[in-house]
Amino acid sequence: MYAPHASAVSIVGNFNAWDGRRNPMQRLDYGIWGIFIPNLPEGTQYKFELKGPDGEGLPHKADPWGFYSEQYPSFSSVTYNHDRYDWQDANWQQRPVTEKRKEALSFYELHAGSWKRNDNGDFLNYRELADELIPYLTDMATPTLN
Repeated sequence: MYAPHASAVSIVGNFNAWDGRRNPMQRLDYGIWGIFIPNLPEGTQYKFELKGPDGEGLPHKADPWGFYSEQYPSFSSVTYNHDRYDWQDANWQQRPVTEKRKEALSFYELHAGSWKRNDNGDFLNYRELADELIPYLTDMATPTLN
C-alpha cells in the first residue's frame, strides 16, 4: 500500500472482524506499507485502514492493486485465486523479447466521453470507441514527412 503521509496502516477484513489493531502493516521504504498474511481463503473481503499524519482515522480504502472487488455498497477488495484464471495471452507471452526501455514511447490520454460521440450525440460504447480510437491513435503515431 502506498501511503507516504500515513502514520499507521492496517489491513482489515472479515478475517479479523474489521479490527485495525489485529494486522498492522510495516512501513517500508518510500511510503510503501507491507504485510504478509498467509492462508487467507479465496473470497476474503478486505480493505486498508489508514491513520493520517496526526493519527486521525481515515475512511477505509479499497486495494488499488487488487484483482477483484465487490460492488456497491461495500466496495471491498476480495482475495482471488489466480491459478483459476484462464489466461488468453499465449501469443503475447511468446513474443520476442526486446529492449523496450531503449525504444520510443508515446502516451495518449483522452476522456472517452468527450473525445467523440455518435451522430445522434450519444456517448460511444467501448466497442464503438475501440473501433474508432485505435485507427485514430495508429494514424497519430505514424510519423509524417513534411
